[in-house]
This record gives sequence, structure tokens and C-alpha cells, in this order.
Amino acid sequence: MKRQINSAEIRIEDYGHLLLAFRQIGDGIAFQCMDKWDIKPLAFKQAAGFVSGKVGLDAEVRFLSQLLSEGRTAILNDLTTCLRHGDITEVVEGSPSIYEVTSSKTSSSRKHRQAANAATVLEFIRTDSASGLYGRPHKTVRTALHSEEQHHRNLLNQLVDRARLGGSAWAEPERGLRYWVQASECASVDALADVGPDSMACVVNEWKYATLAHLPFPLLWTSSATLCDWYEGKFVVIMIVDLRVVREGLALSDLLLEQREHDEYPLWIVKRSPGVTGVQMGVGWHLYSRLFTECMSLGWLIRELAHRHSTIQAMADIDDKGFRAADGHAPMGASSEKPRSTA
Repeated sequence: MKRQINSAEIRIEDYGHLLLAFRQIGDGIAFQCMDKWDIKPLAFKQAAGFVSGKVGLDAEVRFLSQLLSEGRTAILNDLTTCLRHGDITEVVEGSPSIYEVTSSKTSSSRKHRQAANAATVLEFIRTDSASGLYGRPHKTVRTALHSEEQHHRNLLNQLVDRARLGGSAWAEPERGLRYWVQASECASVDALADVGPDSMACVVNEWKYATLAHLPFPLLWTSSATLCDWYEGKFVVIMIVDLRVVREGLALSDLLLEQREHDEYPLWIVKRSPGVTGVQMGVGWHLYSRLFTECMSLGWLIRELAHRHSTIQAMADIDDKGFRAADGHAPMGASSEKPRSTA
């Protein structure tokens, strides 16, 4: 009996992973239609459950079919991991509209709460500012990127191809950042030999089924063969960040990097000069983990963090009313990083 229970639990877990893999394909559709920085606030809500047997599914599908028949772009949210507000998201010129489909005309406090939360998210996406976002009491403001995002996704795909032939492959796309791919259990791990205590290492495979609203893996991998091998676990990706390089880069802007015991903001950026007070900017895991899941450039991120700190400091100096910097803290993870050009 115990063996049967264990076997059933393994099958349930496998089916759960299969559902997430399919939903990541749905995420890919959303990311092709919308700016990824607009998708982030749409994802901070309880994830969808099973679609089969869902009450109201027929009504949702009928409404979706109606929108599509009219030539409009719309997505059934339950087929994604990143669209969690409402039932259907319509995209018009890159901007989302949220529909809650119901066959009942009765209202409830739950429906009103869901509608209010969705309205807050849409206000934030359209105006770059909202109060009560993610259930937080303070006002959340987002500012423009300082420069166009840089990444190394093509290099990672090339490393996977090389690892298939030689068992493993590694590269250092820039100072302080290292990629290593293993496609054989007998592969050498020399690339990891000098990883020190002042490094941040990540086995990217551990994020395979995470629901982060980051770039979906079906868009990260450039071939269907690589995508299938990824889900089947035929290769392992490890990335290492040298925090000494991060500190050196921030020091150029008179800033220090601090690591703190904080669930949401493990990294903090503060002024370097003794006796100088200023904003303490928390860097959320949701942002810095993009180094691993999206192959974001480390140098670009360092420059962006320095610029963001100076922007938040200027905002705090002008007027700290209603802004989180009023109490000396400005969490980076509370502000998205959407370029104005895509607003």
C-alpha cells in the first residue's frame, strides 16, 4: 500500500509539472503580446488550479471565442502562469484589459475585491503609479530603464549545443559572470573549481517550474529540441555571479552592496561615503534572479541599479510624502523597470 501511495504521489507531481510546462507555452504567447514589465504586476496573485471541471469554464471559452472571432487578441488566463487577474486578458496595442466572466448576476464581496485588485494593477500599468499594489499600504512608483536591457541568451543556447557534443561547456560572458552547462554525468566541473564564498551560484534547473513571470523557457531556448531536453532534464545549467565585481561596479557610483537576512530584499544598496545619509535601496530576489532565468547582463544590471538609486534618492529629496523612501528605505522590488518607450 505504501508503495502504491508513493507511486501515486510521483504521478501527481509529474502531471503538475506537465501542466506547468504547458502553461509556460501560454506564458510565451502573453510575452509575445505584451511588454514583460507589464506582465510582472499581473502575476502576483494566487495561481490557477486545474482547468478541467472548472465551474464557468464553458462561459469563459465562449467569450474568448467571441473575442477571437472579432479579430481581437485575447488569452484565457488559466492557460498561463503569469496572467492571474480575471478570467480573460485582452491585449490592445500592447496594453491589457481584464475580463471577469460570470454566468451569475449576483454580487459578492469576493467579486468586488477581485475587481478592485484588478483595477489597481491596470492603473499601475497605465500610469506607473498606484497605492495598495500587491496588498502593500504604501504607494508604488516605477521609473524608466536607464538603457536598453542586455542579455546573453544566444550564448547560453550555444553552450548547450557544445555540451551535447563534449559533455560540458562553459563561458564567461563578462567579468564576474560565468555559465556552465553539463550534459553528461561524467563531465568535468573544472569551471566551478574556483567558486569562492563571495559568489552567488544558481542551478537554473531548480527554477524550471517556478511561476515567476520571468521570460518563459519556451522563449529562452531557441530550438524545440533544446526545450524538450530541458524539460526532460538532459542537461544542467549553473550560473555564478562574483559579488566582488558587483561591489566594484557600485563603488564607481559611491555605493555599497550589503547582504541582509530579508525574505524579499536580500540585497541592499546604500551610500558608500562615511557620514553621508541617503536612501537604502532593497533589491528584490524577483529582479536579481533574472540574471539566471533570463541571462540578464550583470554589468547592465549593476549600472541600472546605480542609476535607479540616484533616481529614487532624487525623488526622496524632492518630496518624501507618500513615498517609501520617506522612512529611509526604497525597495527595488517594489518598483518595476518598464521602459517608457513601451508605455
